[in-house]
Amino acid sequence: MFNSKKFIRLTILTGMALTLSACASFPNTQNLDESQIKLQVIDSNFVKIHHVSVSNSGTGMFLTGKVERRFKLRGLIPGHIDVELFDINGKVKYSGVINYMRKNRHSYYAKFSKELSFPIERGSSLKLKYHRGDHHSHHS
Repeated sequence: MFNSKKFIRLTILTGMALTLSACASFPNTQNLDESQIKLQVIDSNFVKIHHVSVSNSGTGMFLTGKVERRFKLRGLIPGHIDVELFDINGKVKYSGVINYMRKNRHSYYAKFSKELSFPIERGSSLKLKYHRGDHHSHHS
């Protein structure tokens, strides 16, 4: 005999288990070997940066990731990402801005990508920080 309460309970538990395993499978950042480059991501109370990936490109490094509001709302996500690349001694090698774009106006998140002409050097570090203001109020 079919027990609908038991089936519903089992379905909910299975869904929760799949959700938890998916969260564990996709960490906030995906680094290259930690001995090659360190990645620091600074979110805000408004927006989180996640699924960040750093990879080698033909001429340097390629960054990709997603920006999402902390509260699931559709619409424009104002601001940009400030990016800084530091050498092994902590000296800034690059400082710039990464813009992001939503797939469409109904999307909950935006994607970003940026190619830097600096090769990945062992011991260097990369900092990504969400900046809510426009580019004119950016002072670095």
